Amino acid sequence: MPKRIPKYGRHRARNKGNVTLNGKTHYLPGDYDSDQSRAEYDRLISENLAKPKTP
Repeated sequence: MPKRIPKYGRHRARNKGNVTLNGKTHYLPGDYDSDQSRAEYDRLISENLAKPKTP
């Protein structure tokens, strides 16, 4: 079964992007939907997908 890709979320009070991976919320640098924030999201997702799935 393929891994589900976590969505890019928004923390409204801080105007920051976030993503939850393995039960941990990562707040992304820069403002929500900025190039810097999207680049960090892509990096985190790539690292997460490269890891082998553990039962």
